Amino acid sequence: MYNTAQKDYVSNPTSPRSPPPNQSLAQLGATTNSPDATREFNRKFKNSSETDTNSTVASEVFGLLEMIEEIQPKANRMYREYDELSSLVNLLAQWHTLIKMNKKVSQSTKKQSIHSINSLPRNHPMTSSTASDELDDTVLITNEIHSENDSGIDSLRQNCSPYVLDGYNKNGSKGSREGARFRQLKERRKSLGALMDSAEIEKLYLESDYFWQTACNDNNDNHTVTGSSEIDTCLQYHLNRILKCLESLESIETDCPLVYKTSEMLKRLEVETVTLDDLLRIAKSAPALPNISNVLTEIEACPEVQEIWLSTCYPLNSSLIVPKDKLKTQIKLQIAHITEQIYPHLVSRVAESIIRLLNDNVQKETSNVTVFHFVGIFKGRHFEPYIENMGHDAWMVTLLDTEQIQKVAQVVDRLSNVPVVPPLESLKHLGVLLARGDFRISMIVEQYLRQASGHLLSDLLSSYLCLLEDDTTDARLGALKALAIFDNPRISKQITYVAEHDSSEDVRRFATSMLRGFEEEVTRI
Repeated sequence: MYNTAQKDYVSNPTSPRSPPPNQSLAQLGATTNSPDATREFNRKFKNSSETDTNSTVASEVFGLLEMIEEIQPKANRMYREYDELSSLVNLLAQWHTLIKMNKKVSQSTKKQSIHSINSLPRNHPMTSSTASDELDDTVLITNEIHSENDSGIDSLRQNCSPYVLDGYNKNGSKGSREGARFRQLKERRKSLGALMDSAEIEKLYLESDYFWQTACNDNNDNHTVTGSSEIDTCLQYHLNRILKCLESLESIETDCPLVYKTSEMLKRLEVETVTLDDLLRIAKSAPALPNISNVLTEIEACPEVQEIWLSTCYPLNSSLIVPKDKLKTQIKLQIAHITEQIYPHLVSRVAESIIRLLNDNVQKETSNVTVFHFVGIFKGRHFEPYIENMGHDAWMVTLLDTEQIQKVAQVVDRLSNVPVVPPLESLKHLGVLLARGDFRISMIVEQYLRQASGHLLSDLLSSYLCLLEDDTTDARLGALKALAIFDNPRISKQITYVAEHDSSEDVRRFATSMLRGFEEEVTRI
C-alpha cells in the first residue's frame, strides 16, 4: 500500500493523494528505511522548527519591549508639561512589566523542558508496552519487521513468533501475509485502546505535512508576547500611534500660540490610553480571547458600528484586527441606506472619507485596522446623523474640487442658508480656492465669509486658525486669506508666529503683510 502511494507521487506529483514536495517527501523517504530513521528525521525537523520559532518570538518580545522603552522617556517628559498623560505613563509601565514577566516565564519553561529531556535515562529498560510505544507504525506498513518484541501482545506468542511471518507461512499457515499483518495491527491497536484501519494510517502519512502545519498553527499563540498573536499585533499598532503622537507633541514649541495640533494629539493620546487599558484587560485572559461581541459592547460601540465590524471579522476568522479593504466593503453596505437617500452617487466617497479618518497623520502605513481604532472614530457621535453630515461634506467637497463657478456658487448658497459652521474639510477647500486666486470664485467665497456674524463668525475664525497648522501649503495660505477677510487684530499673535516659523516662504510673506495691515489699523485708531 505504501509503496504504491510513493510510486503515484513519483509518476504524478500533482496527484491528490500525493504529499507536497517538501518535508513530507523527505519523511516518506525516511520511513521506508526504519523506525530509527523516522525518529531521527522528526527530531531534526522539530529542532529546526523550534529554533526558527524561538528566534522569531525573541525578536517580537524584544521589539515590543524596545518600543515601550523608547516611548517611556518621551511620555515622562511630556507628562511634566501635560498632566493628562499620567494614566498613559502608568499603563506603559504595566505593559513593560507584563512583557518582561512573560519573557522570563517563557525562558524558564523552555529551560525546564530541556532539563527534563536531558535528565531522562539513556538506556532505560523497556517493558512490552513501552517497547510497543517506541515502535513506529511504519514498521507494520512497509513489510519490514525489525523488532522481536514490538507489540506487547504476549497472547499471540504460542508455538512460533507472530513476527517471523515468513517462517510461519512456510510451516503451512492458512491465509496471506497481508491478512496476518492486518490482524496483528488490529490486535495491537485494540491493546492500545485505539482502533485504526490501514486506510486511516495511509491518510495520516500521506497528509503528514498538513497535520504538522495545523499543529504548528495551533501552537502559535504559545509563542507570543501576550499569549495571543492578535493582541500582540494590536499592541504594536497602538504603540506606534502613541509614539507618533508623542513625537508630534515634542516638535511643538512650548510658547506656540497655535493650539489645535496640541489639543488633537492630547485627545488621541487619551483614546490610545483607554485602548492600552482595554488591551491589558483582554491580555489577562490570553491565549483565549473574549467574545468579540462582548468586546464591542465594553468599548461602547454603537449597534451600527458593531454590525460593520462583526460582518467583517467573522468571515475572516478574526476578532481584533481586519484588513481595511474588507472593512471598507462592509462600511459601504452599512451606510448605503443612509447616504443613498440624498446622495446615491456618493456612497463610495463617504466610505473613503471614513477610511481617511483612520489614515490620520499619526498612523503608520498599514493595510490593517484594529477594532479599537475603528470604534474610536465614532465615539461620542450618533451614527446616522454623523454619516449624513459626512454625505453633505462629500457633496460640497466634490463640487468645490471642480473649481467651476456655478458649482462653487451652489455650495456657497447652501452654506449661506445654514447658520452653523461647515465641516473643517469644506472650509479647507474654500480656503484653497482663495489661495488659487481665481477672482470670480474668490469673490463668491469672500461674500459668504463677510456675511458671517455672531457665533458663526467666531466659529469660522477658530476653524481657520486651526487650518494654519495643516500639512499642505495651499490650506495654510488659504486659511490666512480667509482670516485676512475677517480683519481681526486679536489674532495678531498667531499670525506673528506663522510669519516667523512657517516652512513656506509664500505663507510667511502673506502673514507678514497681514501684520503690517494690523499695525496700520492700530496706528490709525
